[in-house]
Amino acid sequence: MDETRLAELLSAIQQLTVVITGDFCLDRYGRGGIQGVSRETGQEVPRLESHFFSPGAAGTIAWNLADLGAEVLAIPVLGADRYGEVITREMVLRGIDASNAVVEEGRHTPSYEKLKIRHQDGQVRELRIDVANAGPVGEAAGQALAGRVRSVVSGHQAQVLVVADYDEEGTGVVTADIREALCTVAASPELVSVATSRANTGGFRNFALVPNEYELTTASGVAQPEVFDDVSDATVEAAAAALLPRIGKPFFVTRGTRGITVFELDGRISHVPTRKAEGEIDITGAGDSALSAISLTLAAGGTSVEAALMGNLAANITVRKIGTTGTATPEELQQVYRDVFADLAAPEAG
Repeated sequence: MDETRLAELLSAIQQLTVVITGDFCLDRYGRGGIQGVSRETGQEVPRLESHFFSPGAAGTIAWNLADLGAEVLAIPVLGADRYGEVITREMVLRGIDASNAVVEEGRHTPSYEKLKIRHQDGQVRELRIDVANAGPVGEAAGQALAGRVRSVVSGHQAQVLVVADYDEEGTGVVTADIREALCTVAASPELVSVATSRANTGGFRNFALVPNEYELTTASGVAQPEVFDDVSDATVEAAAAALLPRIGKPFFVTRGTRGITVFELDGRISHVPTRKAEGEIDITGAGDSALSAISLTLAAGGTSVEAALMGNLAANITVRKIGTTGTATPEELQQVYRDVFADLAAPEAG
């Protein structure tokens, strides 16, 4: 890829319409220090000096897609609560159409409080508080979600369908029935359909998949690594070979500082290297940025290798955005290509 080709793809992305569904949550960020000691409890009292919100999980992908220039139609299942109101507002502020949300009475809108508190000894300690649900989305809301995805994809003539399944506890949106309904929608030859799943990678037929090494290998049954283990090339290749016939679409396996490995249905394997980001980094959301760029590049007419390279570009940008789950813009992609990636050797296909 040269700069001319990069500009062509970025221009084509501006014409795309994307429908995204899955597990949306509200990220709440707090920064502050210790105010003193509570007279009531005798415990230190953190004081937040700043408190801000952003869409999280599938909402992060929606935000990335919008910042890359696509029209984004988000279809979450939200609770009838204040967090649902806030995440809807935050998505609208970022140019995301959230008007097709399904609201389920009695359900929480998932929310994650991420606090960084500066203590008197100078150390900054992190605290996370999750607001979650006790069970999965209800049957009626699930049917409404599946129906809304079908109608929105058709009515808006969307070119891309993205599903983000982050559930690991059996309390999320993409139940087995909903996944099956979405796989049926994804079978349309007119759609580029891309999914990511933490626990059900092997269940998404008709979707190009963007798992990390851990998600791929555990779904295949080839190996059972720990979440942060390095996984060998041989293990990743064996896992992909086990799942490709079942899924029927390529895999884009994100591998951290080693880049992305693409597995095609015809047996081709392409290792697409990346550049290590310099300075302080925060890897939160890097996979979401990569998935967003991969999805849009494929729909814009890019090859699988071009899509993987775009994913690496986007991730290199967002890991350098500290304290928030960041996004990448077309201008940033062009800049990091010129400054960091332009001399990277073309990946070899095997």
